[in-house]
Amino acid sequence: MAQTAAEGRAGNEVLERRDADGRDEIESLRKRERLLALAIAGSGTGIWDRNVATGEIRYSSGWKAMLGYADSEVSNRIEDSYVRLHPDDLDYVKATMQAHFEGRSDSYEVEHRIRCRDGSYKWICSRGKVVERDSAGRALRMVGTSTDITSLRTMSETLREAVNLITNLTNEVPGLVFQYRLLPGGRGFFSYATPASRKSMR
Repeated sequence: MAQTAAEGRAGNEVLERRDADGRDEIESLRKRERLLALAIAGSGTGIWDRNVATGEIRYSSGWKAMLGYADSEVSNRIEDSYVRLHPDDLDYVKATMQAHFEGRSDSYEVEHRIRCRDGSYKWICSRGKVVERDSAGRALRMVGTSTDITSLRTMSETLREAVNLITNLTNEVPGLVFQYRLLPGGRGFFSYATPASRKSMR
């Protein structure tokens, strides 16, 4: 049965609406992608995408810049990424990743040191997840992020050293040094006491 002119026009209108809707959806996705890229770029975070089967890993420009590299200065071979890891962290990183590949963890998360282009090391928190496995359950693809946490680690270490210094100093003070905390309701406890204080409280 031949299509009437009106039916043809109606069919064309439906196709044009679908095309317009598709273009709108693509543009919306592009806007969200740009927004996400801006948010990630401003957060000190880089993205990586690893093909487990081939040993290839791709890094975002932000990941490379975080460590002082230009786009062309970092290879895509996983073996080269291991060379950049601090020797003391290498076994821990590999073991944690292998555990995730084998399905013994829901995700991958490690804090480790990585060598920058200038030879210095930064503390990095890397998080990722296997997003594709073969029919036997073997990991095929993993994606994740790396965030520079050097300042947090430095602050934590400084705080730990300050606590140790204060503790050591108060332990050397002759007499009694203690801290007593009173809780709502009238109960209290000693949150800190030097050895001499503890002896006198027995």
